[in-house]
Amino acid sequence: EMFGRGERVKYVEYIQQQKGRESDLLGAYTFEAKLASGAAQQIRSREIYSLNGNSHLFYRLSLFHGTLGFYLTNTLMCYSIDLYIYTLIMFNVAGITFNRLGVLGSKLSVPWLLQLGLIQAVPMLIELTIQMGVIEGVKYFVRNLIPSMFFFIFQLKTKAYYFVSSLGK
Repeated sequence: EMFGRGERVKYVEYIQQQKGRESDLLGAYTFEAKLASGAAQQIRSREIYSLNGNSHLFYRLSLFHGTLGFYLTNTLMCYSIDLYIYTLIMFNVAGITFNRLGVLGSKLSVPWLLQLGLIQAVPMLIELTIQMGVIEGVKYFVRNLIPSMFFFIFQLKTKAYYFVSSLGK
């Protein structure tokens, strides 16, 4: 609203330590639900429309990716994963194997072994190897890989569910 009027705000960020209130799964779940619902409500507001109408391209892109685009891409990722899994189930029910899909020239014949999520985990692996050593860092990374996948799938589904359900209100 202030940007639309041409005003500027000095923003000062203070780093402070507080209690870990969102340290359990229920607290994190509730917090993510509030954020996703708020982003869905922002989509329907007039302020976002007027900010986009009166802004230059780079500001629009930063506004999109900093607020609404994050939840839109999470929702699209959630639905694309579901669609991919349902497609593989249907091929399995129909008796079509990965080998037969490869003969037909389909892109679905290659299982997703290295996805973007695993590629984005490489910096964490490098940091762990620097802090703990190569062998201990790799062991720690592999040991926590499967539980973290389940947590982030849960987090992705939570964001997508509350974002879509708040759009319909």
